[in-house]
Amino acid sequence: MKLFANFVSALIALEHIGILILEMFFWDRPVGRRIFGMTPELSAATATLAVNQGLYNGFLAAGLIWGLISDRRVIKLFFLACIVIAGIFGGITAKPSIFLAQALPALIALVLVHYTSRVTPKLANVHSNAFRRHQVKVNANQVSTLKLVKINCDLGAVTRSIL
Repeated sequence: MKLFANFVSALIALEHIGILILEMFFWDRPVGRRIFGMTPELSAATATLAVNQGLYNGFLAAGLIWGLISDRRVIKLFFLACIVIAGIFGGITAKPSIFLAQALPALIALVLVHYTSRVTPKLANVHSNAFRRHQVKVNANQVSTLKLVKINCDLGAVTRSIL
């Protein structure tokens, strides 16, 4: 299932690379005008804005690719959430079809990444169980020290699972 989530996320990244290419290089060309439904006058007047939008879409794609290559869940979730928010905003302010073309697929990928990459409670307890196996009987003065060590071990496990 994680492989499928990464595949869908990769498709979202490819979609945003395609949007980058359209907005940065074909906005003021016949193919761009046809895809975006613009007149030559409108595309010429908005070409600078389109290049800027294309660059932002490129950053979204780059961040998502970074998350996929590094296999870091939080990076994938962050960039997918950015795409969802941008798609919702674009759907409200520019064209409703942006929601269907960008926000909805990214939302599906976000849900897939969230639920397929979670640490299960059973795996989360591995560190605690390993610590318990190595505990020894101690006197009352050493109890507070062991509690601090256990807290540090648990925080280390949480930090490693996040990073």
